[in-house]
Amino acid sequence: MDEVRIPRSFKLIDELERGQKGFVSDGVSFGLERADDISLTNWSCTILGYPGTNFENRIYCLSVICDNDYPDKPPKVRFLTKISLTGVDSKGTVLPDYFSTLKYWKRQLSIEAVLVDIRRQMSNHINRRLPQPEEEDTSSTDVINENDKESSKKEESKNEKEDSTNLKKVEEEHTENIDNKSKNEDHTGDVEDPGGNNEETESKEEDEEILSLFLNEINTIVNTSEKINNNDLDKLGKVEYDNKNINMDPNQICLRLTSQTFSTPYQVMQLKHDATDEEIKQRYYKLSLLIHPDKCQNDKAPQAFQVLKDAYNEMKKEDIREKYKEIYEDAKAVVYRRHKIKPDTTQLELYAAGMNIDLRKFDSEIEKECVSILNKQKERREYAEKCIQANIQYEKNIQSNLMDLEREKLNQQVEWDKTRDVRVNSWKQFQNKIDSNVVKINKFKPIVTKKENRDEYLLNNKSIILTQADRLNKRKKIVNTEGYKQNWK
Repeated sequence: MDEVRIPRSFKLIDELERGQKGFVSDGVSFGLERADDISLTNWSCTILGYPGTNFENRIYCLSVICDNDYPDKPPKVRFLTKISLTGVDSKGTVLPDYFSTLKYWKRQLSIEAVLVDIRRQMSNHINRRLPQPEEEDTSSTDVINENDKESSKKEESKNEKEDSTNLKKVEEEHTENIDNKSKNEDHTGDVEDPGGNNEETESKEEDEEILSLFLNEINTIVNTSEKINNNDLDKLGKVEYDNKNINMDPNQICLRLTSQTFSTPYQVMQLKHDATDEEIKQRYYKLSLLIHPDKCQNDKAPQAFQVLKDAYNEMKKEDIREKYKEIYEDAKAVVYRRHKIKPDTTQLELYAAGMNIDLRKFDSEIEKECVSILNKQKERREYAEKCIQANIQYEKNIQSNLMDLEREKLNQQVEWDKTRDVRVNSWKQFQNKIDSNVVKINKFKPIVTKKENRDEYLLNNKSIILTQADRLNKRKKIVNTEGYKQNWK
């Protein structure tokens, strides 16, 4: 994918806003030399001398020029005040080779970064005690100021004479315009002010200039955009593992170590899983010499060195190295199984079997498989930690609920104990009254219940009972009277 490129005007306007609002580093300031500079080319900057050095209590003025190729190329910096500093010639021009921001310029850098880098060089052990040129004498400036005053007086007298002549001309023209207006009132009506037309035309011209500059900026960006190949992007920050000669400069190493995250320390050190202790030490010493903050001037050198140091400390532990070896063997078995090859096969056996497969190309695939295995282990570990935390929280909630219940019971018990004396005293008073026959037992009579009279219901019941009794008597008579059978016989 093509890189997103910010137009020059947008970047400079952003820097101008930051400089005007004071959102800059301590000890530096910058702004435009002229407020009407539409092209945003000439900048005036100041740097305060670094404390604890010979530059202390001094203010250095600089001139920065941002050409049309900014920010693709670094700006041109020149000191206006005299200074003795390595990387600055007798004329005050700043040499880019002595400053990292100018030597290794990037589009992301800014004027502020250049000024901070120059101020940082003042604190270097080479420049701290450099004798600085003396400041200009005030006597010479006083003579110059007196000469300037005399010349200014002469110019003022000349300007007064010119103003008087111009006033006369303006009055004459004004009278002529009034006469012309009076003549043309019947035909043309009111006449517009010529001065207003001039102002409108000037404003239109300025707008057109701004638009033309903006369009030219966009056209140059489109025409000069570099087409970056994917192969070149892949080469950045990638070196063959176990390569004894590292073909990367310190800036590329710093960029590689700080622009991505590594799943294993072997990827940081660019070594294979079977590297010995001696190889690990040699690789660490070689990389640390290249990117050590005292020797490398890159801003990301401290961060990159810390990443390298952490990886080396991790690789010194025997159990961690054994763990990564096991992961590598598992990933190798998965890759070989995917290609239907036995893990113990050699390159000669593959050639003998007629399989045109290069086992060296499997290294990148094995590395990817190692990364995937480590990511899966990380996900499982995180999930297990989440489950453990959830269980701990659940147990804490249960314990808190039990504590709340115990607290409520204790509060109830405390309240019950508070009223115990009252209950005991009332019971004693009651017993005393009984003993002294003050309280009579069974004093209240029970409630007398009276049966409800329902005459109609009773009559109905009696009639039913009588009829039933009559039937029974008749049946008894019938059953008991069997003598007629004997008499009949």
